[in-house]
Amino acid sequence: MSTAKVKPTPVAAAAIAVAEDAAQRIEEAVALSRGQVEAAAAAHTATVRSYEDVLGAARGNVEAAIQASTILGQGLRDLGRTVFGLAQRNGEANLAAIHRLAAAKSLGEAVELQTGFVAATLERAVADGARLADQSVKLTESVFAPIVERLSLAADKLAGSAV
Repeated sequence: MSTAKVKPTPVAAAAIAVAEDAAQRIEEAVALSRGQVEAAAAAHTATVRSYEDVLGAARGNVEAAIQASTILGQGLRDLGRTVFGLAQRNGEANLAAIHRLAAAKSLGEAVELQTGFVAATLERAVADGARLADQSVKLTESVFAPIVERLSLAADKLAGSAV
């Protein structure tokens, strides 16, 4: 038996070359497709992570807004109670002053009572105004605290991603 190699005909050689070239191109296309699929999967994962970050930030922002609204509601209730208490106290003081004024024995005594009443009313008004202003400032700081915290967190995150 002869083990001699048979030389392919030129047409067969061309067909083999075309088949080998096609196989090589198919392998390259598959490798390129595999790379594109892996890149698309990585981009998808990054996008999902990004959406999760945005949703987490939005959730935190809504929670901060709810917390700020709750603090505002409680603070306004307390402020209203303070104003009502001051009004009640001032009304009682006015009624007592009217009774004293009505019981005055002379015009001089009435003027003295009225002057004392006006002075006391002004002192209370200044003290009450300071008290209400202080309470309002504290309320404003408390209301904005959760929002400022969220803004600080976002600024820190931006500063961290910019580096």
